Amino acid sequence: MGADPATSVVNGDKLHHSLRNLYVRGGSSFTMGSTANPSLTIAAVSLRSARRGVGPRR
Repeated sequence: MGADPATSVVNGDKLHHSLRNLYVRGGSSFTMGSTANPSLTIAAVSLRSARRGVGPRR
């Protein structure tokens, strides 16, 4: 995740930089594995992107 398409695939809302209708939800956009169980983080980020994905396009 990141703001720069040259160094990331999705933005902070998990919206793909090139495919503007594609949200990547789940842990597949994390670059490294965690030493702890990331389930709560994955759920929180997915809920955040779902909330921001509803409504008029910005």
